[in-house]
Amino acid sequence: MTRNETIALDGLSDKFFASIDECDPFPSFRDAKRAFEVAYTSVCLERAQGNVTQAAIIADKDRKDFYDLAERCEVEPDWFRS
Repeated sequence: MTRNETIALDGLSDKFFASIDECDPFPSFRDAKRAFEVAYTSVCLERAQGNVTQAAIIADKDRKDFYDLAERCEVEPDWFRS
């Protein structure tokens, strides 16, 4: 995937909304943002097969910043490596 390619919202929205339990009250903005960050980081790493540099390019983000985001979201790049 190159810098100009985009991630389809279909897969991202499925992962995002799957992380919000329908039985719970509507999430706060903070919780929704956190769920989005986890889903977005996961999709980028999945597309990049766990390669943080490639995932950062997909996200149009600095590699170090992307790595910090993944760490903050507790998403491990190793989960997406073959």
